[in-house]
Amino acid sequence: MESCQPRQRHTCTDHDIPALTTSDTNREGRISSYFIENGSYVKLRTIQLGYNIPKTVTDKLHLDRVRFYASAQNLLTIKSSKFTGADPENPGFNYPIPLNLTFGLNVGF
Repeated sequence: MESCQPRQRHTCTDHDIPALTTSDTNREGRISSYFIENGSYVKLRTIQLGYNIPKTVTDKLHLDRVRFYASAQNLLTIKSSKFTGADPENPGFNYPIPLNLTFGLNVGF
């Protein structure tokens, strides 16, 4: 088989790339699945971890309660290796949904 270059499309028939034409000889306006990709994905959307300091420790510090926490949104996305977009949940844009990290401390007096 010969190698096809884009300028040789009229003579080369061993490719699957649709030809660009102004005459629409191949009904290029028809519905096609050529550009449809596998958009399967698994996403870890939200996770929150927290730790409450035991009451015996907070009493020594003259506090009612102390809690540390961390939260993450859009932490992990596992997508099909054949998907060319940045994020299968946001396919119309070329950027993924941002990762949000939050850390905090709640103290009660």
